[in-house]
Amino acid sequence: MDKRIYFWVVITLLILSATLWQTAQLSGEGALAALEQEGRHKLSLYIAHLQGRLEKFESLPELLATNKRFAYQLQHPQEREAVEAVSRDLERINRISGAADTYLMDSSGLTIAASNWQSERPFVGRNFSYRPYFVEAMEGRLGRYFALGSTSHRRGYYFAIPFVTSSRFWVLSSSSWISLR
Repeated sequence: MDKRIYFWVVITLLILSATLWQTAQLSGEGALAALEQEGRHKLSLYIAHLQGRLEKFESLPELLATNKRFAYQLQHPQEREAVEAVSRDLERINRISGAADTYLMDSSGLTIAASNWQSERPFVGRNFSYRPYFVEAMEGRLGRYFALGSTSHRRGYYFAIPFVTSSRFWVLSSSSWISLR
């Protein structure tokens, strides 16, 4: 009789263990599926937020290229007062729009005026001809590029657009800082 009781106890424990293991497996798979669904939902929200943030700044260079004051002031880019006036305008527009930086480059990639012209690390005098957004703008397209800023050392998304004044070719660029935290 003792052997039978041990036998049934062992069988019961085996069945109970198998049932518990199967329950844990099903619960784990359900939890993983719920986490995956939650992750996909959060990712779609992050994507929508990022797209909205970037779309806000995408049109800024094009909008600035239509500014008649820039065209007038840039007819004499060698005059310090004209360039400072453009930099002040870019600084003001930058402050209002919330862009990280906005700057104007000549056809060689040299930054002539910038919203950060009075900062510790101004873009004025720096050459960005090697940046893909500048190359795309020089080809007549809206340039876009995600990168670590070579001057600012911050991650950002850069937009650039070409425009012409008095037969001179210019590139206007704007950036938005992006935190990946």
